[in-house]
Amino acid sequence: MRSLYNTLKLMAVGTLFSASAVMAAQTCSPEQLESLEESKHLFGPLSWPVCKALPNRPELTLASYFVWTDGAKPGERTYQWNTVILDSKRHKVQAVHREFIHEGKQAKIRPDSIWLDTANYALNDQVRAFGVRLNTGADLGCERESRGQFLNLFVYQNHILTRLVENLPTEYSRVHEGSMCDNSVEWEKEVAKSHLQILPTKHYGFADIKLKSKGVFESKSGYRKGFEKSRGHTYIFKYDGEKYSIDRSELPSYRWSDPENL
Repeated sequence: MRSLYNTLKLMAVGTLFSASAVMAAQTCSPEQLESLEESKHLFGPLSWPVCKALPNRPELTLASYFVWTDGAKPGERTYQWNTVILDSKRHKVQAVHREFIHEGKQAKIRPDSIWLDTANYALNDQVRAFGVRLNTGADLGCERESRGQFLNLFVYQNHILTRLVENLPTEYSRVHEGSMCDNSVEWEKEVAKSHLQILPTKHYGFADIKLKSKGVFESKSGYRKGFEKSRGHTYIFKYDGEKYSIDRSELPSYRWSDPENL
């Protein structure tokens, strides 16, 4: 029953709320913003900070934000991405995870780039992970393949914030035929989205996780567009004692590039 509950709840993640509703649900209070300012250790202003109390531990608040560090032009900037655990009453910083993100062909920072995902990622009876999804994938443009929305899973234990899943792509787009940017009369593109399912099997005390993806083919012929077919893909990744080990060559955007898999 627990596994079924987790599956149903996680399948709904990412499909129920508009961007504006999500951002409203993640608004930081003035007191929280003040604490985040003190935690950044940089001179630049906070970029698009978001905050949300953890459902299973309301005494703690999850927060995340960017700080611009270098690069003058949009699309060529470098940001520090911070994920923070705050005390919900005093708004004191308990732990911080920091990483640098460089904009370019594969990444772009926008106002709605951070989504705090507090779905029930129950890794065992005592430990529940929480997610931070980064909508930093760049547009497909003239590239044949692109990735969007990267999922990171964290746990907070013994005053330490640990990332267990690192930048797992959960949205894909690939052009199989034609081109999207040379006025081609015909093209075929596959768009895929993924969700997670927590499995009852475990390794090193943490549940295995199944990534379930569904791709839909969009096509254009002359002035007509349509949807022709769809296909699915599953991939199971396991905890190795330090983090969840992911073979990225097994993810859909790679495997689906093989015409034999169509």
